[in-house]
Amino acid sequence: MFTKKSKEEFMCLTCWKTCKRAHGYSSLITHLRTNHSTYLKDASKAAKDRNALRLRVVDDETRTIFRWVSEELPPTFGLVLNGSTFNGRHYIAIFAVFNDTDMCHGTEITEGPDYYDDTDCYTCRFVLLAFCPL
Repeated sequence: MFTKKSKEEFMCLTCWKTCKRAHGYSSLITHLRTNHSTYLKDASKAAKDRNALRLRVVDDETRTIFRWVSEELPPTFGLVLNGSTFNGRHYIAIFAVFNDTDMCHGTEITEGPDYYDDTDCYTCRFVLLAFCPL
């Protein structure tokens, strides 16, 4: 409902009035209650109308994708970015990489528990995104 102009000043996105913040955000809330009695309905409608008031709201499709990726990946993983050019077209892929001991077929070597003699080992790759920009 507001955008920050300076450290202490915020501009109302509905009436474009500048409000000063004294202690906390009570003056901003007071402005909304005094000048925009329907601000709760407006904020709710903006969330449904895909951010009409520049609110940072995550839509259902993004939440669904996030939920799906979080179900497939462990809590910690690395990202690998890979690119290639073929006949003047650029291809990009983003992989999530994480440890998966079930994929190991080699034997541990003396350098530590994370090292195996099988190069296909201890890594599971999950394609997050592969595309060719136009």
